[in-house]
Amino acid sequence: MTYNVQLGRGRIGNHSRNCGATMKFDAARVRDEIERLSMTQGEAAERLGRNADLIANAIGAAGWETVRLPEAIAVRAFRAQSPNLPTRVLVVVPFAQRARLLVRGRHDNVTGLATLAELARTLPRKLYDRAEVQLAYLDVTHRGAWDALVAATGRPLPDPTTLVIELSDPGRGQELILEGNPRALDLACKAAADLWLPHRRSRHWLPSSKDRYGNWVILESPNGSKQIDDAMLVGTSQLVHELALRWSKSVRDA
Repeated sequence: MTYNVQLGRGRIGNHSRNCGATMKFDAARVRDEIERLSMTQGEAAERLGRNADLIANAIGAAGWETVRLPEAIAVRAFRAQSPNLPTRVLVVVPFAQRARLLVRGRHDNVTGLATLAELARTLPRKLYDRAEVQLAYLDVTHRGAWDALVAATGRPLPDPTTLVIELSDPGRGQELILEGNPRALDLACKAAADLWLPHRRSRHWLPSSKDRYGNWVILESPNGSKQIDDAMLVGTSQLVHELALRWSKSVRDA
């Protein structure tokens, strides 16, 4: 089933668009968006497709260009930036369309999806001068979905200048579990400690298909946590900001 994406001026939930100076991350907006996305009706594929459209419109209203990939239920968002920026940051929100292939028990990851829309509105503008920033929402159980996304980004992976940040149910619980390959994970742990963000380092990262895509870090809530913690939502957004800035500096200084 194909869904059309309408871009341009609009509204995110019940909040009007403001494209002025960098905005402050608002956990209340994320909660509103979670509630709206959770009310979407239909079978799994239809519901996920509708939510992808809703978030594509929200991200587009924040000044990003969005593209729905035809190969799968997926959204890619990017900003017009200076060409040939030395680094790239790709923020990914995964979901699992097929119930038998759930990712850690999370299905549509509406918390991650709502957070992605708020990040699109609030990422610091100084970041856009330092790194090429892209956002994505994709079905991790769809064969070739990630390959299609990578092909659409215009820069192949693995790429030593690219950092992938995956958001898995952010803000649920009162700590973050950080997982990833050594370089990205070390950077994330140091940034989380400097931000005084409750976190623990996962010891379960194993070589997988993700390794072929290079530097990858997962910001994940504890499995089974249901309650949304506003402070952790804000802290996770700050960690994404800080990670992106530190990554661009580390590549520049290498």
